[in-house]
Amino acid sequence: MKITKPTEITMIPLDKVTIGQRIRALDPRVVEVLKTSVNEVGAITTPIHVRAVKGGSFELIDGRHRFEVASILGHEEIAARVWNCTKEEARFLEGDANLTGSHLTPLDMAVNLAERKRAYLKMHPEKAAGIAGGKARQNSATDTMSFAEMMGTLLGVTERQIRRIVSVGEELGEEEIDLLRRAPRQQTMNDLAEIAKIGEVEERAYVVKALAEGAAKNTKGARRALVGPKVEKKDPVEVEYTKIATAFANAGAAARKRFVRAHAQALLSLIEEAE
Repeated sequence: MKITKPTEITMIPLDKVTIGQRIRALDPRVVEVLKTSVNEVGAITTPIHVRAVKGGSFELIDGRHRFEVASILGHEEIAARVWNCTKEEARFLEGDANLTGSHLTPLDMAVNLAERKRAYLKMHPEKAAGIAGGKARQNSATDTMSFAEMMGTLLGVTERQIRRIVSVGEELGEEEIDLLRRAPRQQTMNDLAEIAKIGEVEERAYVVKALAEGAAKNTKGARRALVGPKVEKKDPVEVEYTKIATAFANAGAAARKRFVRAHAQALLSLIEEAE
């Protein structure tokens, strides 16, 4: 990947910038901190990064919180570096900025890495088979590394940890992510990994809801609180039997007789086996 270098810092109108869907959600607490800082300093000191699009408009890459502060304070323009790149390359840069430019919660780390991997694969489809594995033999420094190795080097963790974090981000759904972000307690990566492994839909929904509402301190606590039939795996034979028995019991006499006539041979064979 070779992205054209951005322009020198230039002032662009706020109303020419579109936000689009972001990897990381806007945090009102960060906005308040930045707003206080801007009021004290008198300006937004760090430029935002945008992608140039047709018609003289721009799409935001990095600086969502700074852009929000500028809007709130009534600024008409904002300092920016303009990139000439594709939409996927912009998404890749956004992920980099989120990962290296601020402290991320485990949840945001997982979501960002999963999104960054998706963008990386879009730009490098030839690496799809070995995205988390060994080195690809290419020319540039970036291309010689697998995604997991590259991000591990960037973040100072092992490739195995990167793969684990990415798998969590890929497994969590948008609704789950939104709910978990509202939780009064920050989840650990172990909490998120355990959620990702819950296969029962009802149990998983219960755990996420419990964490979001503060009813449980962690995933294990939420799962322990969910007892009885909600977590018991039902015998599939019992489930099917109940459906058949209920339908037969609720059917009228004519429908029952028609059913028996239609399946007489099969029923007789089953009766013989049962005897």
